[in-house]
Amino acid sequence: MPPIKKKVYTAQAVAFALDAAKRGMSIRQAAARFNVPAGTLRDRLRNKYGKDKKGPSSILNDREEARIVNWMEIAARTGFPVTVKQLRVSVAQFVRLTKKITPFKDGIPGRKWSKLFLRRHKQFSSRKPSILAKHRATVTEPQIRNWFKEVHEYLKEINMTDLLDQPGRIFNLDETAFQLVVKNQKCLAPKEMRHLHTVYANNDKESYTGLFTACADGRLLPPLVLFPYKRRIPAEISLSAPHDWGVDKTDSGWMTGQAFFQFLKTIFQPWLVRENIQLPVVLFVDGHKSHTTLMTTEFCTENQIILVALYPNTTHLTQPLDVSFFGPLKKYWQEQILKYRKKYGMIPITKPQICPLIKEALLNFTSKERAIRSGFMRSGIYPWCPDAINYSSLPSNASMDESNDSSKAMEFPEVKLIRLLESRLTIQQFHEFQQQEKSVEWPGNICDTNLFYLWRNLKITYNDLTNNAQEDNVSNNLKENQMSDDESDFEGFAEDEIDCRGAEQQADFSRVASVGSKSIEDAAPENNESDKENDEDAAFSSSFSLPTTTKPTRRREILRPPTVATSKQFAQFMEEKAKKKDAVELEKQQKRKERELKRAKKEAEKQNKKRKPRNIRPKPRSQNVQN
Repeated sequence: MPPIKKKVYTAQAVAFALDAAKRGMSIRQAAARFNVPAGTLRDRLRNKYGKDKKGPSSILNDREEARIVNWMEIAARTGFPVTVKQLRVSVAQFVRLTKKITPFKDGIPGRKWSKLFLRRHKQFSSRKPSILAKHRATVTEPQIRNWFKEVHEYLKEINMTDLLDQPGRIFNLDETAFQLVVKNQKCLAPKEMRHLHTVYANNDKESYTGLFTACADGRLLPPLVLFPYKRRIPAEISLSAPHDWGVDKTDSGWMTGQAFFQFLKTIFQPWLVRENIQLPVVLFVDGHKSHTTLMTTEFCTENQIILVALYPNTTHLTQPLDVSFFGPLKKYWQEQILKYRKKYGMIPITKPQICPLIKEALLNFTSKERAIRSGFMRSGIYPWCPDAINYSSLPSNASMDESNDSSKAMEFPEVKLIRLLESRLTIQQFHEFQQQEKSVEWPGNICDTNLFYLWRNLKITYNDLTNNAQEDNVSNNLKENQMSDDESDFEGFAEDEIDCRGAEQQADFSRVASVGSKSIEDAAPENNESDKENDEDAAFSSSFSLPTTTKPTRRREILRPPTVATSKQFAQFMEEKAKKKDAVELEKQQKRKERELKRAKKEAEKQNKKRKPRNIRPKPRSQNVQN
């Protein structure tokens, strides 16, 4: 007799089937539709088993595990994610302080417990965090939104707000380093090997800088590759790069103001002319000093290039190339390094081979256009939307009120769905959908009819969610203001009210004092229970504590230059900065002269003391005592 096959179904299918049965569908129809056993549905509807959880209860109760889950979420949001080892050690300390009887060996949970804990709480997964410096972690959501506001107001002043609706005139530029060694790669090796090494012919610190520029419509401009030379670049390196690429040199191989200026002059501006791009265009760059030199801003002003600096320390959120392009590109680059190593072994990669390897990585990166458009969308630059940024990833937002309208709106799945749908649309489709957003019927291509109606319905839902979140935020602010007004109107109790309250308290005290010994004994368990809860809270706070931040030191105030580097405000800022620099230099020269005069005066005094004759007293004659 063949074995009976067990029907496989998920908890989500059971939930859908139960919902359908509760709405009036028969049990058999619901079971057949969602591929769930009919007996299971009957048992669930009758609540036969009482709970869905199988097996024995966990060692920690639901309340304790809920507190641990909350602690892990706060730690992850504040920039201190918890490892599995830290979780086990903290639980062991909590068990020891609360004197729980557990089957843990030596009082420490094992791997099986942590595995089952993560299975019970599937909102957590093992991930590799990216390193975020302290100055990036201190950036707040209002600062980023204020930057968006500054850029929009400037474009409004010069009547160029239509630039933000034309992806062919929006550009982003950024540098990245190409290392010649693949790090943190998982490999297979015998278990008895305690130390595993991977050998490369090149130095692990050797890298080359590549400058990439992308357009919001998905196009990638010819890149620039920098090499560390002081005199001239060898001809074999120049010939190894494609004819439209840029190859330049700097003393260190890193980006400098002169190299950036040459890129704009020889590659970026000629490409705009060659592609017949309508001027002016807007170019978003990070605020590095090599991007905002005086000669660069003058060149951009003359050639109608609006140079906009991103808000400092936010490029991991607002830089389109950083958000979605450089990550996949580095993976394809590492594949080229591994292919070269597999083919040539210990032969090192030479400088003439850098450009061909980068070119090969770009050719394998077939989804460049989609990645670029996704980066502009997720950074909020195109479409111009400050709400598109994931502000919840900022550690500074972990303690903020979650009633923020943008964070509320971004939590809904409709928002993620419309972002995903717009990233899959072509530029032409997206423009046509935007133009016909308020139309009743779709007048365009018949193949895009259903896609348009889906996009429009999601757009309407997204707008409703955003408006509701904003109304909730306004109502909460009004409630807070009303509460504060009520508190401010309070002027204290009157004397008769104070006397009445004192009499009531005295009566309550007398009633409590008249309680017999029996009632006191009855009240004792409640006190013991509260003491037990307090001990548990103290044990939890000591076992699952978060890192305490040190008292912030007083930082030196740094004047941030204007956002738009080609504006008049930026020129005035640079002039004032040059004047302050000259004034500081003049003050240093004056102090230097004063020190030289003092030093000369001291030397003169020393010389005068040496030349002055000394008053030599005559020595008394010695008297001869001998006769």
